Parts: sequence; C-alpha cells; structure tokens
Amino acid sequence: PYIMSLEEIHESKNSIYLVLELLEGGELLNYISSNSGLTIRDYSKVMKCIIEALAYMAEKKIMHRDLKPDNMILKQKNKLEFCVLKLVDFGLATVYDIPEYLFKRCGTPGFVAPEVINAPSNENIHYNPKCDVFSAGAIFYVLLQKNKACKIDFKHPKLKKNKLALDLLMKMLENEPDKRISAKEALNHKFFADFDDNGMPIEHDSAIISNKFSEY
Repeated sequence: PYIMSLEEIHESKNSIYLVLELLEGGELLNYISSNSGLTIRDYSKVMKCIIEALAYMAEKKIMHRDLKPDNMILKQKNKLEFCVLKLVDFGLATVYDIPEYLFKRCGTPGFVAPEVINAPSNENIHYNPKCDVFSAGAIFYVLLQKNKACKIDFKHPKLKKNKLALDLLMKMLENEPDKRISAKEALNHKFFADFDDNGMPIEHDSAIISNKFSEY
C-alpha cells in the first residue's frame, strides 16, 4: 500500500507508456516545509510508511537506491494522519542479487548510503537493501551534509527530546551495512509504538510490537 501502483502498460512502435496511480497530495518535502506544527506522531507515521515499503521490497530482493523526500508522494491532499505516503520513481532500482549492477554508484548526494557512493566503479561490487534503510534514516534526520563520510551529528538538540527517535536513527544510519538495522527489524522498534494523548510514545512489550509485523 505504500508503493505507487502500476495500473497499465501500453506499447507503440517507438514508445512504452506506463499508466501509474494518481497521487494528488504532493511531495513529502513540500508538505513538511509548509506545515510547521508537525508532531513526533506525524514523523512516526511517515517513517512507518517508508520502512514498511522497504520491508516489502526487501522480501522481493529489490533496492530503490534513490530514496529521498522528492520520491515520497502523498496520496491525497490531507493531513498526514489521514493520508497514505507512496514511494515512487524506481528508475535506479535493481534486484540486489543479479550478477552485475548496471549502475554501481547512484542516488542523490545527502541521502545515498556510504557503501553505494563509495563503491568502486571498476569492480563488480554488490550490496543489499539495507542501503535504502540508510537513505530512509537520512530522510528521518533531514541532514544533507557529510553523507559520504557518514559523519552525522547525533548530538543535535532536537534529537535529545525523543530518545526512541534517536535510538532508531543511530541504528538506521550505521555506517557498516552488517551492523545496520534492516527494514523489518526497524518496524519492531519501540519508536513505532502507540502514542498517548500528548503525542508521546507508549512503550509496549517487544513481543507485542513484533506481532504487528507478523501479518505483513
């Protein structure tokens, strides 16, 4: 439900036309820029949409490789709590276990994972869908600097307000892919627990939270 649907394909002599799902809510970045009163509950909904899409793609062995706010579109022109966020633009996507990638280094500076941007162009290198988890973490943090070296300041004052958000960020923005959290693991994080009337996360037993993914 969080990935743009391909409705039809029409082929002519010279072209292939893809009929895509109509999305009218605009880009995530524009929405965030024009709404100053967003809460931690709103950001939790955004990230859950993104990570659920990535978990589904990982099961299909697909990497997006260009995850950024521009490629997140709202289904309708509504508040986030009533709206679905869709992942779009699979122009750089690939199945991760094919013999060789057509493009080894790709993506958008500021969001691309270290193992992708540092991939040697003269070697047949492979990586996995956790590269998209890093990009999702960059979206979460909305920090566009020093991404290549993975030097991210976790001591920013805004991060101290929510320890669960900070903990998830650190796990998503882990420099080494082997140590980085997967999308499926991220969905079990306590940051995605229910929220109380004040917008604060309600902590649940980890077993209860993990059951939320069992039907996915």
